[in-house]
Amino acid sequence: VVAACRAGVCGCCKTKVVSGEYTVSSTMTLTDAEIAEGYVLACSCHPQGDLVLA
Repeated sequence: VVAACRAGVCGCCKTKVVSGEYTVSSTMTLTDAEIAEGYVLACSCHPQGDLVLA
């Protein structure tokens, strides 16, 4: 994933998690609706196993 900030502030790495468990350390640039739909910032997403992304 190409992202300049690597800190969850630019939003360039926004992606949707279809399945899998994860924790996040930043949702700064995501709306509540995006979070509810499963969007994460890849640079701030910490997989707990395999993830399926869209």
